[in-house]
Parts: sequence; C-alpha cells; structure tokens
Amino acid sequence: MKRRIVTYTLVILSFVFAAIAFSSCSLPSVREECKHDWTEASCKAPKTCTLCGKIDGKALPHIGGTATCDTKAKCKNCKKSYGKLLEHTWEEATCLAPKTCTECGETEGEALSHVGGTSTCEQGAICDTCGTEYGNLLGHTWVEATCQTPKTCSVCQKTEGEIGGHVGTEPSCIAKSICDICGEEFGEIDPRLHASEPRWYKQLNTHYEAYACCGVIVSAQENHVKEDGVCKICGYDPQIKMSTVTVGKGIKQVSFVIEVIDNPGIIGLELSLSYDESVLTMVNATSGAALESFSFTSPDNLSASGKFLWDNIELSANDIKDGELLVLTFDIAEEALEGYYNILIKVKAYDSNFSLLSFKLTNGVLNIDKDIAVEEEDETMKDNSDLKDKIDDIL
Repeated sequence: MKRRIVTYTLVILSFVFAAIAFSSCSLPSVREECKHDWTEASCKAPKTCTLCGKIDGKALPHIGGTATCDTKAKCKNCKKSYGKLLEHTWEEATCLAPKTCTECGETEGEALSHVGGTSTCEQGAICDTCGTEYGNLLGHTWVEATCQTPKTCSVCQKTEGEIGGHVGTEPSCIAKSICDICGEEFGEIDPRLHASEPRWYKQLNTHYEAYACCGVIVSAQENHVKEDGVCKICGYDPQIKMSTVTVGKGIKQVSFVIEVIDNPGIIGLELSLSYDESVLTMVNATSGAALESFSFTSPDNLSASGKFLWDNIELSANDIKDGELLVLTFDIAEEALEGYYNILIKVKAYDSNFSLLSFKLTNGVLNIDKDIAVEEEDETMKDNSDLKDKIDDIL
C-alpha cells in the first residue's frame, strides 16, 4: 500500500515539473526573462517569436502577380491566388463570332446573322459586313432548249446541252409542220391528216363529197336525190336570201345583206329590187365576196328601177362560192311609221350552158319598232331571221 502511494506521488511530481519547464516564459514571474527570437512577418503569418510563439502585428498583404478576368493575381511570395477577378473586356458580337472577351476568349450569346448581298443561281449572298458567302443558292430557272437556243437559265443565262429540235403544229395533207419558235417548216406532209372536214360540193344536178383542203374524194359524184326541191343527201337547196333588220324609230340609215346559198355555178346574174321608195332611199351598193371574180355593174341611178349585173364567162370551179352577193345601204325617211316594210328580190341567173337557174328567194324586211331606243342602233341593225315566221304570218 505505501509503495503504491509513493509511485503515484512521483508521477504527479514529474508532470508538475514538466509543466513548469514548458511554461516558464509565459509565467508572470519569468516573462520578462524570454529573449524573443522573432521571425519577420510575411503574407502567411504576422511577426512571431520562435521561442514563445508571441505575435506582433498582422500578416503582410499578398503582393505581386497580375489578375485577369478569369484568373486571380498570384502572390510572388507565397504563390497563393488572391484578390478579385478583373471585368471582361468585351468585343461586341459580329456575324462571324458571338460577343467575346478579348482577354480570355469567353463568349456570351450567339453570333449575329449575315446581312446584305443577293444569292444567285450558283453563289450565296455575300455579307456586307464580313464578305462571307452565306445562305442558300437560288438554283437555276431552266427554260427548255428550243430550235434556236440550248437549255438556258432565265436568271443567269447559263446554258446546258445542245440546241433542241423544232416543235409546233402537226403536219397535214397539204402542209408540213410549222415551228412555233422560228416559224420554219419541218417534217413531212402527212396525207392522212386533213386540214379541214369533208364538205359537199354541189352542182346543178349532181354532188360529191371531198376534203376542201386537198380535194381527196370521200363520196363519188352522183345525182341529187330531191324531195320538195331539196337534195336529201347533201342538202342542196339553191337560195338567194336578203336579211331582215329591226331598227328603232328615228334611226336614219340601215344596211341589208343579200347572200347566195348552194351556188349552182352562176356565170351571169341580174338582180333587181322592189320597195317603198317613200320610206327607203338606196344610197350605196357594194358587191360581195361570193362573186368577187365577176365583173359587176351597178345602176347609175340607185333606185327601185335599177338592176345589178354580174358576169364571168371564164368561170372556174374555184369561182363557185357561197356568201355575200350584195351589201345595200338605205336612208330611212324621217316620217316613216313603225311597222314592217318588204324589199322584194327578183333575179335571173345562168349557168355555164347559159341555162336559166332556179333559186328559192327570201325577200328582205325592215322592221321599225318604236319600243327600241335610238341608241341601240348597233344592236338592232342586224340580221333578224328569227322574225321571218312572224312576218310571213302578218303578210
């Protein structure tokens, strides 16, 4: 028991002496006796005694190095980064690059769009700002080759390939094809393709059907098969017909047309008229296209007693035509009353054998209608054949 107490006592004394030795400089009784061994202040620590650890003042600031916009300054003594980052030095966005820091290269946002210039068939637009080509090509707008030009771009005029062939109308039995571009003939005549429909060629006693374009016969010549004076096959029905005209009251002048239908081969024709000269005064007479190859004699005095004469003793088949015989112009008396006024036709016609020809005649009619305004003259001075039935009933 006594041995254990002695052991404890020795241990405690050892700790006490050690503590006294360790803290001898800091104890009030011995503090003034520490002869400080100072280390100079640095950016890491203030001025400090190496013996007792006492400090004097503050640590020095970091010095040296250069800060940038993405890296702090580095202390030249301790190599530690310190301070703040600098502001970026921005260069504004262009069409080539977004907004960019000239120091560190950091970017913000997106590049601007290119502007200006015009795209062509083979080149994009050229930017007015940077001169860079951009955008989509327009592509060529091709016009197909013709007989005069190869395939050509209508925008840039670039060509491709060779000159093309002619294109145009189909050939016919009498003509080659005509090029729509240059107007030249090309290809060959095709006797199977007729330029017109077949028609009946009617003569006094016979008829035949042929193509007017080339004369190829469709139906051989044969005699008419008449019923009530009209051929049942070709419709042959020789007529000389004068128009019916309706005018408003107050109209001062009117024109009539006399035409031949199914001309049987007239070589000589005498035509005279009968009408009310107190209402109508003939002022002009013009021979029509049906007898354009004929000699025409108009009466010196254009009156109801006058006669119109045509003759052509050298008549050819091509001279036998239907159509206008005569165009007549009349003045209308101011005192003319409303109603219907007949213009009667009388003809003598001869064929190449100097035989008298027979025609169905249709007289002219003037209808003066008070219900038609004078300003409607252009519309009313026309052939009004739909009035024939009504006029026949009245007459």
